[in-house]
Amino acid sequence: EKALPFAAALARKYQSKVFLTHVLPEPQPAITRPGISERDERIRAQASKQIEEFGNSLLFKTVPHEPLLLESPGACWSALEQVIEEKNIDLVILGTHGRTGIGELLLGSVAEAVFRHSPCPVITVGPRTRLLHTVEAEIDRVLYATDLGGHYDALPYAVSIAEENNAQLMMLHVLEGTAVLPYDVPDKWADEAKRQMRDLLPDSLRNSTEFIVEMGRPSREILATALVHNADLIVMGVHADSTAPVAHTPWAIAHQVVGRAPCPVLTVRSK
Repeated sequence: EKALPFAAALARKYQSKVFLTHVLPEPQPAITRPGISERDERIRAQASKQIEEFGNSLLFKTVPHEPLLLESPGACWSALEQVIEEKNIDLVILGTHGRTGIGELLLGSVAEAVFRHSPCPVITVGPRTRLLHTVEAEIDRVLYATDLGGHYDALPYAVSIAEENNAQLMMLHVLEGTAVLPYDVPDKWADEAKRQMRDLLPDSLRNSTEFIVEMGRPSREILATALVHNADLIVMGVHADSTAPVAHTPWAIAHQVVGRAPCPVLTVRSK
């Protein structure tokens, strides 16, 4: 319910087509008659009705859209992956309910698979995302989080969205604090991190971008910065890092941010 208006508003802004996609499990054959079971018939009918209602809502009145009701004998991701390839999808938008626990698997298995494996960028609208109260995707402040580790696949998206929406771009780097380090960032370290972030930008954005350096746990500082600065979108890159502890890998950090973010999160998987 939170992801749908954001998807419609974003498609309207970028003059895009939306594929409203739902994946059903493979139906079971009926025992006493030919065809599928009555239970699966009810599930299919309910899903068909709901996805049709989504498409007929005022949200999509001026947005080109197509409902896709799919079946998958295994994991939903295989069906979604095929749609992404066949329809040449540029962006996946999904909502998560976060019903599986605090601090654990907040995304759910389907969202987790899309989040990890999608070949195109993914915008995740988590359970704590503010509701969109207008028909437009009002993106006034974009927060780009970077570990300055050389993986910048997400940066062009942050820059493009900021420019397209005439939005304030904020770049954040978090220095991981330890028990022996203060949580106030030494000026020398902050200045060096800001210089590195500034060098990543085109000249036209260097003076207007806000550069932020914090010290602490990356996921917590990203979320705190998004709240304090009232970000409308968080942009992050995710990549494999075999040297980091499991809890501190880019995937783990992005997972924690997505599950608790007050706004949508755009993640881009490094190729």
